[in-house]
Amino acid sequence: MKKYLTIIVAIVCLLFLGTNAFAVDLFNVGNADDDNNVIITSTGILEGARTSYEVFTTGDTLTAVESGKTCIFTTSRGTATGNTLPNGGFDLPDAALGLEFNFTVTTNAFVNVRPQDADTIKTLTGLDVGDTLTSPGATSDSIKLLCGAANTWYVSSMNGTWTDGGQY
Repeated sequence: MKKYLTIIVAIVCLLFLGTNAFAVDLFNVGNADDDNNVIITSTGILEGARTSYEVFTTGDTLTAVESGKTCIFTTSRGTATGNTLPNGGFDLPDAALGLEFNFTVTTNAFVNVRPQDADTIKTLTGLDVGDTLTSPGATSDSIKLLCGAANTWYVSSMNGTWTDGGQY
């Protein structure tokens, strides 16, 4: 009888308090008093992680290892059709599920974001396979790309006007 009562009390506690009251962090880096903690909770949520960024004055070929990076372009140069590496073109890695990149333009520069030849960037207007996404030289243009399916980059947020730059 005592065993059944203990089980009933445990169930009632779970119902009223929820399972988070008994959760234990799976992984924790940092001190309890530190604002730089990185925690993986018992529910699998990553908390406290910061994404990396890099400031660019020329273009770059990005790799899958750099996923999550914010690319900040700070140099005024180029034209929509002449903006190949190293001027302001960013070549994306092969689109693999879960990869993401952010691009921010801090000057009036033309910036091209190019997928691999077999990949597509999906926008509201749609692009053809291998087409480049181009910022037409407006300050504060930004875009976030997320790979949600094989060979497909999706625009998850966009500021400014980004256009179909065709294939390079």
